[in-house]
Amino acid sequence: MLWPALADAHFNQDAEALKKLLAGDVVQHADRIVTDHDRKGPEAVSLFFAKYYANYEDQQCVLHVGRRGIWRFVLDSSLKVKEIWFLRQLTREEKKHRLNYRPSQLYSDFHAKSLVGPTLDLSEKQIAKMHAAAEAFNEAWRTGDPSAVHDLLAPDCHTINPVFGDKKASRQEWEETLKDVFRFWQVKSNTVDIAVTPSSNKAFIWWHVQGVQKDTKQDNDMYGLNLLVFDAQRDMLIKDIVGYRQPLQSEVEHIFKAGSYQDKLSEARLVGELPRF
Repeated sequence: MLWPALADAHFNQDAEALKKLLAGDVVQHADRIVTDHDRKGPEAVSLFFAKYYANYEDQQCVLHVGRRGIWRFVLDSSLKVKEIWFLRQLTREEKKHRLNYRPSQLYSDFHAKSLVGPTLDLSEKQIAKMHAAAEAFNEAWRTGDPSAVHDLLAPDCHTINPVFGDKKASRQEWEETLKDVFRFWQVKSNTVDIAVTPSSNKAFIWWHVQGVQKDTKQDNDMYGLNLLVFDAQRDMLIKDIVGYRQPLQSEVEHIFKAGSYQDKLSEARLVGELPRF
């Protein structure tokens, strides 16, 4: 089976084993933070992971959700990996090389709590409710109207954005954030893919959105990955939200230094200054 093979290759940090599971036209989509361009083909993708494994020996990631990021794999008809999305938290060393400065509200040293488990035996009704809640959550972000998901969020729902270091401690704070975002953001198109784990309390959302930042008049084409965690003891209300996304174009221009982190890493190696992780 492909999924255990993927998990084994990643857990063992074996780029060559991972390479064997990739389609000839595989694409790893850039996150515009650590990587600034897509990588295409098994050679380029496996080389990225070889470098990644070399620098993150202490990583203990599960392919869907790890300590620092969320993955999405899409398979082709032969069950080879044809597309990879990967968004994760910045390390301190990456912040040093990638940020022009460190805003007080962005990129804080945020440590996500463990969201692994529990293993559950969910009913069809519970699974359907999780899927409907994920759709309502996406609808709120498509329209800027939180009413669709209000009754599906626990009042003490926690929201965390590990890339941007943002945390919210309640449903009310999340709804206020949503409304604030749509004061300067307009969605033109929204594509979404939702997966619910039948043996756990989680739903995963991949989204791709095209929109306009109203204050800068800039068009944006970006994707993100969300994890929703449900409370089986409270009628499957959403109790935790973890969100990763690409930065807006204005954020790229204002916050980030030019060049990818991989470029900075290569330059450091040439002068004998290896970053410490």
